[in-house]
Amino acid sequence: FWAAWCGPCKKLKPIVEKLAKKHSALVELKTIDVDQNNALADAMHINSIPLLILYKQGKEVWRTLGLAAESDVEKAILDNSK
Repeated sequence: FWAAWCGPCKKLKPIVEKLAKKHSALVELKTIDVDQNNALADAMHINSIPLLILYKQGKEVWRTLGLAAESDVEKAILDNSK
């Protein structure tokens, strides 16, 4: 979850895109602009961004709020791909 005006979101975007490309066999990236998808953000109680959520078989397995380190995001992808 992100927004165009969000500074940390702008910094996180290339990191997440790089990891999604690197691990394309393991993960699919979906970006959701909270300004364009207010109803979804409200329904999911998204109050702060950037927010990364990792799902495995439809269930949330990892979540982090704020500017996450590339190594932490990659570890979450790898740890949950097993």
